[in-house]
Amino acid sequence: MSTAERHELERRLELALHGSERGRTIIARSADGRRAYAAVRAAHPEREVFRVGCTAKLFVAALVERTLDAHGIGYDVPVRHVLGGSSGAALGDTSLRHLLEHTHGLDDAAAPETAFRGDGSIDVERLLERVSGRRIAAPGALYSYSHVGALIAAALVETLEQRPFEALLRDELLAPLGVELRRCRTPETFAICPASGGALGLTIDGLLTFVESHRPQVDHAMMPLPGWHPLERGVRLGWKCYAGSWVGHQSAWPGASLLVCSRPRDRAALVVASEDHHAAVVAARALGDEMPELFVPRLPKQRAGAPGLDPAPYLGRYASAGDAVGIEADADGLVLAGDRGRVRLLPAADEIFFLERSTRARAFVQFIVRRRGRFLALWDGQRVLPRAGSPPLG
Repeated sequence: MSTAERHELERRLELALHGSERGRTIIARSADGRRAYAAVRAAHPEREVFRVGCTAKLFVAALVERTLDAHGIGYDVPVRHVLGGSSGAALGDTSLRHLLEHTHGLDDAAAPETAFRGDGSIDVERLLERVSGRRIAAPGALYSYSHVGALIAAALVETLEQRPFEALLRDELLAPLGVELRRCRTPETFAICPASGGALGLTIDGLLTFVESHRPQVDHAMMPLPGWHPLERGVRLGWKCYAGSWVGHQSAWPGASLLVCSRPRDRAALVVASEDHHAAVVAARALGDEMPELFVPRLPKQRAGAPGLDPAPYLGRYASAGDAVGIEADADGLVLAGDRGRVRLLPAADEIFFLERSTRARAFVQFIVRRRGRFLALWDGQRVLPRAGSPPLG
């Protein structure tokens, strides 16, 4: 990109941060092989290393694609046929597509984030034991974001290749691109996790190189989300889908927030990384007017109140193994009760309710799957919480 384009990107970043420059924040863009960077507190932004966080799931998707091609296996083959053993009891007809697209239906809150064997491979038997008998939905019924799909998919790749995930990532995926795997020591772990990243780090240039080189197979249909989301539209084989044909992933770990995405049709790619700010917010402020298809949210029409709202279809407890909320009613409408207290729900279109005070866990809820006069699940933009006592959805 030209010097003028780079200066404009730097100007946009400075405005987006409003003078708050405590930690590193970097925007890196490429189009047709030309790259441009804007950064604060980073003299050489392309060399800066960040933890990849949940964007590690993109590496799993890329390794799965490579491995399936090599072994002549399709995405819709039941995973139990590859893992063998007692995996059928926990997985049933769950396929690799279900794992990558978060439609496996497994309730993974009780699962260990990553359990390793002595040789560094994933202890998939322990993982499956923890999720066995825990389901929120039948395989393929609906999307609900979690870590367990990426973990089991990575274990399947290890089984087929007979090598640990870290070695495959380093030697088969990154090294051919000229990208070096980095390890960032963290207070939590020094291990590399296929789902949350763990200590896995890459340079900004390494992330940009990867996202330029590995794009999802566009001949596969997108799995839509079960409800509303301000930016995301669905997922395709591990890649989240945004408007305007953008695909990628984002992560928001403390001290390392990332947005990594590409648009295959015009060879465009974008990486935003920040230590102190949410990367997607930085990107929206800096690039929203230039790339509105990616960053301008679709907002449901809010209602001034809820006159005549019948609370009966909504009331109840919605829960998974790791989270639970209660929906109650008073004279002024609906109230969400959780472990962080009670908060009023403000009604909008399509059974969406915004929290009067957003929490770290959620900013809105949407009631979905209505049967026999009541809703059977609650969606918060990331996960689905089934109504307590209901059978698995689907």
